Amino acid sequence: MIYTEGIYDDFNKAMATQVAWKPSTDAGEFSREYASYFFGSSIADDFWQMVQRCDRSWENAHTGAAYPNPSAASGMGFIEDPVSAEKLEQLTFSASARLRPEIRSSWRWQVFEYRARIGPIVAGLRWPEAFQRFFLQALDAGLPSDLLKRYIKEKEDALDHYQALVTELREKIYQELPSASRQRRLRTVT
Repeated sequence: MIYTEGIYDDFNKAMATQVAWKPSTDAGEFSREYASYFFGSSIADDFWQMVQRCDRSWENAHTGAAYPNPSAASGMGFIEDPVSAEKLEQLTFSASARLRPEIRSSWRWQVFEYRARIGPIVAGLRWPEAFQRFFLQALDAGLPSDLLKRYIKEKEDALDHYQALVTELREKIYQELPSASRQRRLRTVT
């Protein structure tokens, strides 16, 4: 099995397998085929746009970045800006509204929907260096401490919301796997 760090896990595995099988595979064509098979052809084009937006939200040594994350020591970082994150969220919810309830609640779809919900939260948080600069500038400007406390509380709340969404997604995905199957997989891995 291909290891993909759990990010759009099933789609990444399917795409990597397809490319290994047929190197000339067009990413858009495959994305639409995947969406048609698992979600329905009515959202195939939207799904391709979702995949592209998700892929553009990360930087690494191969892609470069328009908005580099200075705290990404590994050379990989989340770089989605708030406007792009909101557009992805709107696109995903629009597509989701056209899905049958059983498809909308499937773990394959939920991975993308949760990713779309998480993006604006992460994009709205400042990187540590930017946060420190903001805080020092605010102190220099003489902003009242209650405004700074409110700002910090907003960031804490956003982090709590992020953590809750990630935990909820993890529990939904693993909850769908039968216990015996999960145990076999765990034994195989260890």
